[in-house]
Amino acid sequence: MLQLCEIKLNRVRNMVVDISCTTKNLDLRLTLYTKRLATNLTDDEMQSITDLINSAILDPDVKGGLRWPQGKESSGDKYKVVRVWHIIANTYRNSSVRLEIKRTDRFDFTTLTGEASWGTSLVLENVMSKLTGKRCLFSGTNFFQFMC
Repeated sequence: MLQLCEIKLNRVRNMVVDISCTTKNLDLRLTLYTKRLATNLTDDEMQSITDLINSAILDPDVKGGLRWPQGKESSGDKYKVVRVWHIIANTYRNSSVRLEIKRTDRFDFTTLTGEASWGTSLVLENVMSKLTGKRCLFSGTNFFQFMC
């Protein structure tokens, strides 16, 4: 069973819902778009969102990891599921390097397309000071000129 954990209101994405399914060790993020910017949710609006989430079916065989029965991918005229993403991320780090590897499944209900992709992110921490063995300071007058 899916459990609503957190709702974030955002100017770029009107509403982002974080969902946990503790029985399957699964966390999902659901993006909902509304016709108007939601600031304070009424009990009726919260119930509509909860009904929308409760009608979702966990399905590892579909892109995004979630599907809805026919006609249940929206909650009346109020809320409609636009995209579902499922991301599995592993992070490896030591004192100077952080490597993040992500596998992303996503499905877009507006275009009815889904895709899966892999992504990596490599962050080198404190590289300049480790290369020179000193702490480096940037000059305030010229961004590209620095002193060690």
